[in-house]
Amino acid sequence: DTGDWATRNIPLATANLAAQIGAVPEPSTIALSILGALALCGAARRRK
Repeated sequence: DTGDWATRNIPLATANLAAQIGAVPEPSTIALSILGALALCGAARRRK
């Protein structure tokens, strides 16, 4: 869900708003990815 945005015109007032939202993975996701990559490297090394 990216949320909802609404704009309104207010007499005698000017406003410029901007937002940039990026997805940041949790540390546990990164750790599991690294462990999975190491496990795949270890499995490939054993097969040789």
